[in-house]
Amino acid sequence: MRANNPFEANDWNIKELLIAVWGIQLVLWLTAVLGSFGIDVPIVPQLVGIIYVLFLPGILLLRTLRLHKLGSVETLLYTVGLSLAFDMAVGLLLTAAGALNLLSRPISLPPLLISFSAAIFALSLLAYRRDKNFDDPEPVRFTDRSLQWSLFLALLPIICVFGTYLMNGYGSNALLLVVYVSVGLTMLFIAVSEKFPKELYPLAIFVIALVMLFSTSLISPYISGWDITGEYYDAALVVGNGAWNWAIPDPYNSCLSVVMIPPIVSILAKIDLVYVFKAVYSVLFALMPVGLYAVFKRLTDEKIAFLSAFFVICSFTFFIDLTQLARQEIAELFLALVLLLFVSNEIKGSLNRLLLLVFTFSLIVSHYALGIIFIGIASAAFCALYVNYYRKALSSGRRAWEINHSKRRDDAVLSGGENRSEPLNLLFVVLLGVVWLFWYSIIARGVITTSSAVDTRFLVSLFSSDVGAAGSAGISSAVATTGPLHNAATGLRLLFEGFIVVGLIATLLRRRFKNTTYLCLAVAALALLAAAAFLPNVASELNVTRFYHIASLFLAPFCIVGGIFVVSTVQKYLPLMKPSRASSIKVIAVLLFVSLLFESNALYQVVEHSSGNFALDNQLDWPVYNRQEVTAAHWWSATKNNSSLTYADILRYQLLGTLGEGYVFGQPTGIRILVVGGPSDPRYSGSVDVNATWNSSYVWTGNGSYVFLGTKNIESGELALRAGSGYVYLPLNQTDVLLGRSEVYDNGGAQIYFR
Repeated sequence: MRANNPFEANDWNIKELLIAVWGIQLVLWLTAVLGSFGIDVPIVPQLVGIIYVLFLPGILLLRTLRLHKLGSVETLLYTVGLSLAFDMAVGLLLTAAGALNLLSRPISLPPLLISFSAAIFALSLLAYRRDKNFDDPEPVRFTDRSLQWSLFLALLPIICVFGTYLMNGYGSNALLLVVYVSVGLTMLFIAVSEKFPKELYPLAIFVIALVMLFSTSLISPYISGWDITGEYYDAALVVGNGAWNWAIPDPYNSCLSVVMIPPIVSILAKIDLVYVFKAVYSVLFALMPVGLYAVFKRLTDEKIAFLSAFFVICSFTFFIDLTQLARQEIAELFLALVLLLFVSNEIKGSLNRLLLLVFTFSLIVSHYALGIIFIGIASAAFCALYVNYYRKALSSGRRAWEINHSKRRDDAVLSGGENRSEPLNLLFVVLLGVVWLFWYSIIARGVITTSSAVDTRFLVSLFSSDVGAAGSAGISSAVATTGPLHNAATGLRLLFEGFIVVGLIATLLRRRFKNTTYLCLAVAALALLAAAAFLPNVASELNVTRFYHIASLFLAPFCIVGGIFVVSTVQKYLPLMKPSRASSIKVIAVLLFVSLLFESNALYQVVEHSSGNFALDNQLDWPVYNRQEVTAAHWWSATKNNSSLTYADILRYQLLGTLGEGYVFGQPTGIRILVVGGPSDPRYSGSVDVNATWNSSYVWTGNGSYVFLGTKNIESGELALRAGSGYVYLPLNQTDVLLGRSEVYDNGGAQIYFR
């Protein structure tokens, strides 16, 4: 019996596909009915719900568009991307129905189940009507060797999950250290050996990315981190209210990747919202490097594409920072799909432009900052393409009048040397800008239009976050600390940056790059990274490490190409060394392996017994919360006087924000951060002075106030206080924070005081 490939279901016989679709639909309805009677079936609702929400809409849309023979990898990527866009669109339509008083709780189980069922039925009919005659499925093919390697790769996430369990329950990081080394050795073997099947490269990238993400996202069973606490609050608010209030003036609330996808997945798949952010989003984000691999393979070859994708994965920003920025995870997945369409040969013409618009619009409504960054890069790339076209035209002897009035100008200008209309054109760039402004000033109108002061604060917040403000120094100890290991890490980062520049210059000089559009995007990304790194006004507002990560999505293949060029050149001058591409790739793979050990902080943990990675060092003070702190926060939420303010240090206030009265401009309302100094202190950040020197913005209510202390505060007797763009520690006994306050709660791991 031949089994059809489930990752290419758009190529199945239409009747077989619809039977599978409606079988899943029936099971979902059955579990919903059983759930209404209090009968909970384990695992099945979650598994079926994930397939239903994140796979079925996309596969039916591909079938409706008559897109076939894309291969397993691209079919899966487009399926998930279209499904996510579909989910956001359905949620938005239901919200509109609620605004018109047609539904009282539009984002709740009955409306969602009925709406999705109706939409799936309509897509099924449309797919049958438009594409009922296509029947060319691919069978599942596994050789003994590929099956063995697949089983080996499947073990890595399992070991990683067990490693996080040991860290959470017993404080042991030994298995996670083994996991990091195993990931590096796996990459090293794949890079230097020809025994690993090339058709499994995408699976290897997905598994490596998932392992790195799980190693941090699964630390603590509670929502932990910086921005993600506000994202979780806004998503939980939608689930609790059964509706999205788009007028709340908070950046997180404006992102559909926060207020639509998590609630819909949580409700339909019956998955706790915490694990939607921790596990489901990690799985989705692990597809992003797979999409980049598909892009890079079209521009180079399988080996360079694999190493390029690994270069993106092994950055601490990827597996530490971004697990705390759920909205950027989804936006980067859409960005990978946009880049894939830019280099696609299978999807052309109007279908290419249609999907390009769908994914870029989805990117914009998923994350305001990445949306505006991509618009900037696309605009610069368009200008470069335009100049390149005129340069070629003038060098061929055509007169300026002929260039400006060519009948084929719309198709020929900016063609990038390809036989199709250039998707990156002026109309596309202008349309992106209009959509961004429309969404963030009219639809999510509470964000930008409240007041001019708010506008400034919001625009600044586009390019900053608590991860960047206080997290970079904590995460990457090599940035702020000196010593042999840290100096070596810094040198390795600079070496990779040099490889990028060399690779890009070499590519420009050779003029043999396969896609001019992508080359211009890469040049624009490098220029934007240089601006963030060297221009004072830009660097003061942008977190350079996050910008470096975003630029690496475009520049990664040039790093590997440049590295091969440099290593090959050096080999020419070394005795007994015969320059070869294979030996150069081995050197680059070893450098990436060492880079992973630095970026994961595994080397620091082993050698110095401390690190900046909270997954390895449970002594690190970080917004990761234990059961006692969460229990205390729940007690505070249930018993507090809502007219009273609550104070906590910078590493504890995020926990209270998930249970408070909401977020405004990225900050929890009713909660104040303790800082060093007062309004006269140049480091004063607009929060609250540790010594209660109030400014006019925060007037004493007369009803008392709370102070929340977490486990690290109690154990160390210190407060982590905001000072400028980072934080410092101040002993409690050097402040009057607890002066005149009575202890109203103490469970051994957290304390709450009231005055």
